[in-house]
Amino acid sequence: MNENNDLENKKKHKGSENLIPLASRSPEEQFAIRSKGGRNAMQANKKRKTAQEAMQALLSVELDPTKLRERYGEDAELLGENPTLLDALSLAQVREAQEGSTRAFEAVRDTAGYQPTQKVNAEVNTMSDADRALLEKVAKRMQADKEN
Repeated sequence: MNENNDLENKKKHKGSENLIPLASRSPEEQFAIRSKGGRNAMQANKKRKTAQEAMQALLSVELDPTKLRERYGEDAELLGENPTLLDALSLAQVREAQEGSTRAFEAVRDTAGYQPTQKVNAEVNTMSDADRALLEKVAKRMQADKEN
């Protein structure tokens, strides 16, 4: 029965039989592996930052006001003189909210900084009856020490 399970596991994880746990490697090997992982994480963060910068650049691209007027009519004037893609997307979101979309309304509200705060009422009682009895005994003992 065990042999069948071992064979099934090997088939599922093809190539895993040659893996060596980190704990059974030398300290030098562990350091090298961790360093390599750290370098890869830094590269991933750089790529992530680059993607964020690319998105910010796209959102700040200025759009043609005449095309916006064709699409949004009089509402396009709300975008100002040099409307950006972010402005147009914000206007589209507001218009969708006006049509009754709850999700669009929540996105507009939250982006504008009107996100409702959530109050949590929690009553925590960490003292047991035994703890209270002990405190009473200590208080009585301290009072008795004061009187003597």
